[in-house]
Amino acid sequence: MDSSDTSGPAKAQPSSPPRFSVVVPSYRCEPFIEPLTRRLRATFEAMGESFEIIFVNDGSPAGDWDRIREVAANDGAVVGLDLSRNFGQHNAITAGLD
Repeated sequence: MDSSDTSGPAKAQPSSPPRFSVVVPSYRCEPFIEPLTRRLRATFEAMGESFEIIFVNDGSPAGDWDRIREVAANDGAVVGLDLSRNFGQHNAITAGLD
């Protein structure tokens, strides 16, 4: 699987691993990225658990990567990965787990 993230991850990984990692493949989902981040953050904070949200832009032409980078810049729990083209949701999830 080839990925082209010339700018590197949108946010550096935390020094200690979070208890939960949520991998979210994204293709034409730009309007939903920020609301999903808020809901996941509220849920994990209410549980008192450490977490990270890994958004994987699966080659979306719709501005997903720009929104992922914007959210990651403002939220240390968000990490972004930009794939070079659309590989499909299963491969995008696998890329997020790697």
